[in-house]
Amino acid sequence: MRFVGRPLADDARTMKTRLMVPVMLLFVLAFSSCGKKAPATKPLTGPPQVGVLYSLSDNEGGFRAGKVIALEEEVFFVHLYSDRWTKRPSLEEARKARTPVALAFTAVTFTGMQPVALETGQVTAEELEDFDTWQKGKREVF
Repeated sequence: MRFVGRPLADDARTMKTRLMVPVMLLFVLAFSSCGKKAPATKPLTGPPQVGVLYSLSDNEGGFRAGKVIALEEEVFFVHLYSDRWTKRPSLEEARKARTPVALAFTAVTFTGMQPVALETGQVTAEELEDFDTWQKGKREVF
């Protein structure tokens, strides 16, 4: 049987070229998306500050917001909000967080959550009540 038109070798090259174009395009897309940078974050330098709202890694692939209410020696008393995000929350997202859980953390644990300061603020009397209750209670520290 005789083929009319281009020789068979040219058809193989054309087919290979047609397959390579989508493969190359996929590589370019994959590697260009890897180069996208996350929003700029400023990691904690020095000890955490009272009244500051932080974004914290939960070390399970997610992030939470937490506000430092008080410092007592090497223990950080924090309102850790129940909201959870898959990436670090923006200040606006963290401000909307509700349902705080009052917890105390050691310096090592708190630092391990890779805190990033979002906003400096004041501690309210209501927030301090949780700290007073913790001081009078079992004083669990994580």
